[in-house]
Amino acid sequence: MNLTNKQIRTKARFLLDENVFGKDWLKSVVAHIVMMAIEGGIGSLFSSLVTTLAAGIVLLILTYIPGSIALPIIVYVVLFALVFIFTAGFAGVLSAGLTSLHTDLVRNNDHISIRRVFDGFKNFGENFVLGLMTALNVLLWTFVFIIPGIYVSYSYALVFHVKKDHPDFTWRECLDESERLMEGNRWKLFKLNLSFIGWAFLSGLLFFGIGMFWITPYMQTSFAIFYDEVKRLKDTNVVSLDPSSKQKVDPVVITPNNIGISLHKEG
Repeated sequence: MNLTNKQIRTKARFLLDENVFGKDWLKSVVAHIVMMAIEGGIGSLFSSLVTTLAAGIVLLILTYIPGSIALPIIVYVVLFALVFIFTAGFAGVLSAGLTSLHTDLVRNNDHISIRRVFDGFKNFGENFVLGLMTALNVLLWTFVFIIPGIYVSYSYALVFHVKKDHPDFTWRECLDESERLMEGNRWKLFKLNLSFIGWAFLSGLLFFGIGMFWITPYMQTSFAIFYDEVKRLKDTNVVSLDPSSKQKVDPVVITPNNIGISLHKEG
């Protein structure tokens, strides 16, 4: 990558108006609070319904099939699976919306539109499946061992960015494209994540975690910049593996316009 983590964070702060109480930063904070409220509210309601249902079914089993052990366990496993499916899938829908909001901010260099957070609902089914399959893949690899699970989570870190650029892609194509883009870039994203630890620690220590509402938009904007940079470099350095190919590949020319920070922001 040409942009360092410091440059990525600098550009992210610029796009968020530099000031944590600036208009765009506050809009992003509101967007994240709205999404968390929706996720928490609907998730809690669904979990409560499933828990109540499980308790009722197990009570009936114990009443009419005394001494049964296997059936209550099966019921709990099935209902746990339902909770996982709903939680992972719905989180995917919300992630798609937040990704859309921050990607548009980075690319348009314009002010945030909060309505973008609902973009994930426009293609609810596909985003739901993408969120579910991403979480399921990470979960299964985590069962193998913790480190493979972390590796896979970084491989699929860009699935919703890919989905935004390629709405026609299936969930499998999104996972594959994210894996292609992250090849050789997992460590770079890991270090970018690490660079926010100080902010997170300060937020938790001094502001009782409230500051995370401000740090999350900062991180999401940085990840959108990371995605665009990775995609640009990957797509401009594709070389034919056919030895008979005479295709000439022009070198990538780096200018302030394609990696730098715009000197002004509209509006």
